[in-house]
Amino acid sequence: MPVRLTARDLPEPDFILLRRLTEQRDIRPKEVLLVIDASDSTLAMDKGRELQMSAAAGIPEYWIVNLGENRLEVHRSPDIKAETYKDISIHQRDSVISP
Repeated sequence: MPVRLTARDLPEPDFILLRRLTEQRDIRPKEVLLVIDASDSTLAMDKGRELQMSAAAGIPEYWIVNLGENRLEVHRSPDIKAETYKDISIHQRDSVISP
C-alpha cells in the first residue's frame, strides 16, 4: 500500500508496519511505525529521496535491506528539518535486530 508522505509523493514501500489496521487507500505517516525497502536496482533512490521523504514525514524507522552488500541499514530517530535520521546502524546477515 502507498504511504502519503506529501501532497505529491506517494511511495510504495516493500513493507510497512502500522500502529493499527486501516482501510485507507493512502496511509498517512503518523500511522507508520516502520518502513522496509529491499533494494538492489533501487538502492540509490531508497538511500536518497525515499529516505529523505520518510525522515521529513517523521516516520520513526526506515530500514534498507541492501541486497547487493548483503546487509541491513537501520535508520532511526528522524530529524524532520534536516530530512535525515540521527541514528544509523549497519547490520550484517547474522545480526539480530528488532524495531
